[in-house]
Amino acid sequence: NESAEVNPLTFGWLRAIAGSNAWALETNGYRNADLTANTADSLYPQSGSTFFLFNSYNAPAGTRTILYSNCFNLPTASTGMQFDISFWMSHDTSYANDRDSLYLVISTDRGQTWNRIQGFQRYDPLFTIPNWKVENISLLAYAGQTIQIGFEGVSKFGNIIGLDNIVVRANAALPVTFASFTGKTDGTSNVLNWTTANEQNNQGFEVLRSTDGRSFSKIGFVASTHETTTRTTSYSFTDKNAASATNYYRLKQLDKDGKSSYSSVVVLRRGGRKLEIANIYPNPTVDVLNAVISSDKEEKVTLAIVDIAGRVITSQQVTTTLGSVNVSFNIKSLSKGTYFIKLINTSTSETQTERFIKQ
Repeated sequence: NESAEVNPLTFGWLRAIAGSNAWALETNGYRNADLTANTADSLYPQSGSTFFLFNSYNAPAGTRTILYSNCFNLPTASTGMQFDISFWMSHDTSYANDRDSLYLVISTDRGQTWNRIQGFQRYDPLFTIPNWKVENISLLAYAGQTIQIGFEGVSKFGNIIGLDNIVVRANAALPVTFASFTGKTDGTSNVLNWTTANEQNNQGFEVLRSTDGRSFSKIGFVASTHETTTRTTSYSFTDKNAASATNYYRLKQLDKDGKSSYSSVVVLRRGGRKLEIANIYPNPTVDVLNAVISSDKEEKVTLAIVDIAGRVITSQQVTTTLGSVNVSFNIKSLSKGTYFIKLINTSTSETQTERFIKQ
């Protein structure tokens, strides 16, 4: 289910730039030999019956393969115009560590050279079943140019990467910009909180829930406070019927004219982790990254900043307390790009990873 709204994109060409080709078009579900027979472990399309698959598990470590489109023209942008690309990505659950990478790449010279625009790793190392997450990247810098869009998979012989529902859009200014979307458990309920940076012609938000990360259903609606505003606005919704051990949530934003868009996915586990990164801020950041670590006891943990290739840039040893502690990193010297903050439980080796952008 790959589509575009500017010009049709044909992701039919595969190019191996080092090692063997690892991209393929997958029909229905995929499960490698190391996963159990439980079909919940399989990687299914985000929607429809097909998706692109970067088979890093079968590709030698170091394989770099680009899946790319034909050339197409982005129109010259008028005032208020936005160009962006959205896509859904996922991974299987073969390994618990971040290994493989996916980069959005752009070529302006008909595929002779490729520039990495943004990089991504696995969505959540603690997922026991695969889940999909939508990513949105601006293409406004390429307005008025002839470009090719590609997805570069880099294998470290780790997790299968899924790619689905690739859409290139030319729109006026986005009706709603999500600044944050978080959730927490509260007794027998799950509480969702989100903020918007701006709203234009916004009717409100449908709250969607899933127990498998694939099939979502509406459980509530929250009306827009202002409909149109440039101020930061906060919203909240309490799910009092969260019976499942694991619940996936996302928001469907509805415009007055009938158009819609989706937020990222929040995962809440009943009786979930007792040690976790509760929050990181600001994100994106320029010089300082703050992390809030919550715990139910005193224990030693490691916090590390790692790059997209998994290399540790800096780390701190932290002793938690009952409640939460705040840890700050000076990242002013880091180059602009995508990084990860990783929490490592020294005694159990359990990890949690959160992504942030250095501007």
